[in-house]
Amino acid sequence: QDAHEAEVSAPADAAPQHPGVRGSSRSAQNPARKPALRSVTSDQPAAKPAPEFWIGVHLTEPASQPLLEGLAIRAQRFTPRVSLVPPDGLLLEVKGSLHLFNGVEGLWRALENECVLLGVKPLLALCPTPLAALVAARASSAKPFIVIGLQQLIGQLAPLPLTALRWPPETLERLAHMGVRTIGEVLRLPRAGFARRFGTEHLSTLDRLSGRAADIRNRFRASERFRRKCDLTYELESHDAILRALEPLFKELGTFLREQLHLELSEPKT
Repeated sequence: QDAHEAEVSAPADAAPQHPGVRGSSRSAQNPARKPALRSVTSDQPAAKPAPEFWIGVHLTEPASQPLLEGLAIRAQRFTPRVSLVPPDGLLLEVKGSLHLFNGVEGLWRALENECVLLGVKPLLALCPTPLAALVAARASSAKPFIVIGLQQLIGQLAPLPLTALRWPPETLERLAHMGVRTIGEVLRLPRAGFARRFGTEHLSTLDRLSGRAADIRNRFRASERFRRKCDLTYELESHDAILRALEPLFKELGTFLREQLHLELSEPKT
């Protein structure tokens, strides 16, 4: 398939900067009937790929919890690192899985197909941080959004609307009155002043977005069910006899619950 690459020609002082992450790029417009997947390129020396690649999945309509969990179970065929973002999102860390699906494009198409099989329409994005992938997917269009290096991340996020962060309406309104409506514009604001006016929680969100701070995500685990059956060959007439017959099942249930609790406590965060 033909691939379209983004050429970088913006001067360094034209891009928004954020402490801890440097560099940006602008993607060229190249319309096509079905855009090929591409990553951001640069006229600078090749950037080292980020340690993680996250795919954000945004559903165009909110999904019920069972439907979202069903999609997460299907997504686990691509990676065990799947996180729910109710009511309309999923996150997948896929760097270690790309070679199994012939790269980004193969995995991307396969994930889209899984969504279609469940009757949902997804918007996807791939970024070095989970929040960036989710925000980019929410603001995405038919054109794929793929960034593989932190150096290019902020430049690509810059034109996206602040609404994709899902901050409270009053916060967005206050920022709009200041002329701040995009991610790039909010990242240009002084950190200390922003924290004083809008709180450290929102500043932390921007740090997780850019990769300045870690973004720990809970890994999805499908609910386990315990099912056992005891066939009685004779009629029981006393309460004690029924308890004795069911005692082995109760012991198995106790073992099952202890194992589930151990898995829950030892489950690594992603």
